[in-house]
Amino acid sequence: SKIPDSLKTSVVMVQMIFLFAILAVMTIVLMEANTVLARDCLSGTFGGPCWAWSGEKCRRLCIEEGHVSGHCSGAMKCWCEGC
Repeated sequence: SKIPDSLKTSVVMVQMIFLFAILAVMTIVLMEANTVLARDCLSGTFGGPCWAWSGEKCRRLCIEEGHVSGHCSGAMKCWCEGC
């Protein structure tokens, strides 16, 4: 008994969709885990706007506050990493 090509194609499509769904769920879980581990918070000691050239000062102050590092955001605020 020969299996019709249309049935073979349908089975392959279902397998591909299932694989894609599993990969999507795994990606979401991993991204959420990284987000939980890498919380950012505003620096408590940085004053004024955080310009691109202020990045080293922002990073240094965040480390002094006990955080992993720091960076200036597009909104010109100093964000500490690993809060």
